[in-house]
Amino acid sequence: MAGPATNATSLTVLARVLGRRATMIYLTSIAVCAVAFGLLVDQIYNTLGISPQAVLGQAGETLPFGLELVAAMAILVLSIKPVFHHLRRWLPRLGATKPATQDRPSLPTAPPDHCAGGTCGCKQSHL
Repeated sequence: MAGPATNATSLTVLARVLGRRATMIYLTSIAVCAVAFGLLVDQIYNTLGISPQAVLGQAGETLPFGLELVAAMAILVLSIKPVFHHLRRWLPRLGATKPATQDRPSLPTAPPDHCAGGTCGCKQSHL
């Protein structure tokens, strides 16, 4: 987690926005938290008697097949809407035509009974 937060571009932007002192505090807090959480995970492994070398690469085998299937279906359901919107934006609809656009907005029109002969002197269109 510390990698993306500490790349050179991010740090340059943070130094400009927050200043050098705040950026150093930010960077120090990320480093301290990364080390602390790493030591905490090591302690949890030691307490539970788990060897990280023995578990590495076998994470998928620890879940039951039914749970893997339910999780895969949940991801599929959650991704349908974003994928549909993405495809709808990038692929033209078959047979759809764009409505004609006007160069300028239309002027408001007066109701038919506004004035009898169109000689009322108003500025509205008598169509």
